[in-house]
Amino acid sequence: MRSLLKTIHLIALAVFLGSIITYIFAGAFIPEGDAHALTLNRQFVFVGTKLLTIPAMLVTGITGILLMGKPSQRWLWVKLIGFVIIALNTYLFIYPAIDDSVVFLSENKIELFDDALMKEAIFGALNILLIVVLVFVATKKPSFFANRKIS
Repeated sequence: MRSLLKTIHLIALAVFLGSIITYIFAGAFIPEGDAHALTLNRQFVFVGTKLLTIPAMLVTGITGILLMGKPSQRWLWVKLIGFVIIALNTYLFIYPAIDDSVVFLSENKIELFDDALMKEAIFGALNILLIVVLVFVATKKPSFFANRKIS
């Protein structure tokens, strides 16, 4: 059972990170000034985030929690709190910014569209940083966290 959970966890993590990288690269290749391509890209990111990225994030987090069991060491609490922060950041800031960018683009409100893209970029970068930290904590269990029990 543990091997199956690990496999699901790693696949979900790959889908989660892979989808984000795909959105970044797809956005980088939009010809400048091509409003139709930009609209298609934003719709692709919106639907992909809703149907692929967020579910993969949730599966990654839930399987990670199941794999760690009862958090009795600091590094486990760091993982748990980190996942909660990533999920909240996604639901409160990133996904609404993506939704806003689609709406503002369709309404031709370019300044608001640019603001939504900036918000998505800032909070998305924060999520990537948090994910890198959590992957490091989960794989290396730094000595600062290891073997220190919380009473």
